[in-house]
Amino acid sequence: MTQPDKPQGAGPHSPALIDEEAVAGFLTKNPDFFARHPRLLTELDLQHAADGTVSLVDRQVQLLRTRNEDLRQHLNEILANATDNDGTFARTRTFTLALMDAADLSTLDRTLAKHLVDGFEANHGICFVRDWQPAPGEASDSPLAHLAGIREDEEPPLARLFDADDPSCKACRPEDYARLFPEADISAPGSIALVPMHVANTGTNRDLTATLVIGAKDPRRFAPDMGKVFLFYIGDVLARTLVRLGVG
Repeated sequence: MTQPDKPQGAGPHSPALIDEEAVAGFLTKNPDFFARHPRLLTELDLQHAADGTVSLVDRQVQLLRTRNEDLRQHLNEILANATDNDGTFARTRTFTLALMDAADLSTLDRTLAKHLVDGFEANHGICFVRDWQPAPGEASDSPLAHLAGIREDEEPPLARLFDADDPSCKACRPEDYARLFPEADISAPGSIALVPMHVANTGTNRDLTATLVIGAKDPRRFAPDMGKVFLFYIGDVLARTLVRLGVG
């Protein structure tokens, strides 16, 4: 006896075919189906309602409009970040050129104040150098305000200040901020960027170990998730400037 043809692709484990009436019945019993699965609305071919009710087409248009607004907002954020990066690059370039022109420690100190603190919207900045003190006459113009030596037997203002290898940004308690920057008047948490510098055998048979600390009273100025590329670059250039001026 001839067997009836089976539906193409049918097999013992094939799903049962669903007809339109079954689909309509399911949607009738589940009127919130598309509200729970809005992605499907962007894939349907729908006609406008003629009785004044809100049709699926209207819902689809609303969904696409919302998605378009989200994309526009995301694009605006990308453009804003690009503008910020352009500004940061320009300030970093100016700072780098000023470091290259620094001929002595006094000039370096003024460069750190002008192009680092003011240029990067910070409130304070000090480069701490381990086991170093300026020689007599090296900073004869005025006391160094942004370059501080820490003796080998002296506790740094922050624990493990010289131990890190990579730059980091974080919030800073007011008491820690005051230890880093004694002249700061702060009673609430601020934020700091830490830029470690390590150079082996600087030419004086000594290693340079230093950390640049940039501080802001705004606790969100140096957030942990901010990019570190420019901090790496600043650290590399400043380390070479310190070596050139005999620091370390």
